[in-house]
Amino acid sequence: MMIGIASGECTGFITGEKPRPTTPPTALSRWLAEDASVKAFLLNHMTDGIRKQYVFMQTARDIWVSIKDTYFETGNDVQIYELMKKIRELRRGESSAGNFMENHQESARAKA
Repeated sequence: MMIGIASGECTGFITGEKPRPTTPPTALSRWLAEDASVKAFLLNHMTDGIRKQYVFMQTARDIWVSIKDTYFETGNDVQIYELMKKIRELRRGESSAGNFMENHQESARAKA
């Protein structure tokens, strides 16, 4: 799963560059499976408190856009990618990604 976004193979799902195909059925099945993997990657890097806001969204793109709208003022996809990279790094260390996101969310609310 860590191949996820970092590999660059799945960025099209979050940027919208790899849209849902309508035909043939095999392409749709493959797309749904790949999108589910990207959704799982995103959701697995959130705390339970944050995850519950995103778990029922239809696509990885829906989750990504909502994260972007919630946590970023600039709307810069590169900034979001860098933040997700930092979250993975935090998970490997002493801090948790959830604490980081919750602190960022509180900081964003204070600015509003």
